Amino acid sequence: MLGLSSRGNALITQATAEEKEPFLYAHDARTGDVLGEVKLPGAAFGALMTYSAGGRQYVVVPIGGAGLPAELVAVQVD
Repeated sequence: MLGLSSRGNALITQATAEEKEPFLYAHDARTGDVLGEVKLPGAAFGALMTYSAGGRQYVVVPIGGAGLPAELVAVQVD
């Protein structure tokens, strides 16, 4: 189940000083616990999007920028 985390978003992308690579994190709506993470092939920019197709839910992350080619990465979440 995806829902709001303690940071105010169910899905968060970030790269930290310790983690040079960007990740997509999913949090439980009730507890805020991390349900999973996916390493992204580039830094996220713009708004995350979600859609469903064929009974499955997907999250689309726009990545690129800063001289890198822009692309959309879709991740199945259920």
